[in-house]
Amino acid sequence: MNLNRYITVLAAAGICAGAAAQNTNSGYFVDDYTYRFQMNPAYGNSRNFIAIPVLGNLNVGMQGTLHVKDVIYNVNGQTTTFLNPAISAEEVMKNIGDKNRIGADIKIPVLAAGFKAWGGYNTVAINARASVGAQLPGQLFSLLKEADPAISKAYKGRVPHLLSLQLVPEPLGSLDQVIDLSDKIDEKGAFTIDIPKGKYALYSLVRIDSFGAVICGAPGAQGPTLNHLDQAAVEKYLNHMSDAIQDQLGPLRNYIRSLFTDSMELEGANWTGDFAAEFKKRRGYDIMPYLQYTMFK
Repeated sequence: MNLNRYITVLAAAGICAGAAAQNTNSGYFVDDYTYRFQMNPAYGNSRNFIAIPVLGNLNVGMQGTLHVKDVIYNVNGQTTTFLNPAISAEEVMKNIGDKNRIGADIKIPVLAAGFKAWGGYNTVAINARASVGAQLPGQLFSLLKEADPAISKAYKGRVPHLLSLQLVPEPLGSLDQVIDLSDKIDEKGAFTIDIPKGKYALYSLVRIDSFGAVICGAPGAQGPTLNHLDQAAVEKYLNHMSDAIQDQLGPLRNYIRSLFTDSMELEGANWTGDFAAEFKKRRGYDIMPYLQYTMFK
């Protein structure tokens, strides 16, 4: 059985709509650019044209304070996002500001045409324009990283499971005020919720199976880390290893009492299949209603 981890993701971020204005003007310097007249009406074309509605000269301009390099990284020769566990929160946040703006200007042609007549070149253009924007607080990026802290070597096949959702009013007077939304999670782990008026924090409890990978493993030992908290899995592993070692030692087996290992890859491990049952047996109450409030936030 592979090592598991429970994490809590606390979502309480604001996104603000805004407006921006920017045009793509590089075509101005291209002699054969059909739509150059939109930047300078004095320019005419050498040929007539009619634009295809919507598709002709569809223009999308992006702007903001976030750069691609702030969210896209290269890890061991592979392109990945800032959410990769191998990238620390400190490394990500040194490039993220307190207020991060992203926006897009969209220009959709409804009708555009150009033709030679009446002693000159004539153009007609009707466009629909839209500007959209959002402001993302730096705390949002910090939240996404700190909820699943980086470990030395993450397993590529890690599998997250969204287990529960709780809407918690701020401030919280008692656990009776918590609204359980776990029944809103569908089979794909997606959910749609209605948030009442007021200030709330959304707690989501996530279990990640096989989150860590073996570090510097011997040939054939690559893969997810053993679940050291699972008694049956550990006993099976130790019996297999000790039997194999004794077979190799031959006549020396009676003279070797023990073996030493300098590390156990327990980094980040905090859960196993019977944890809740063992906790209740030892402490007398169920940990599950409180678990999401004890994890990383």
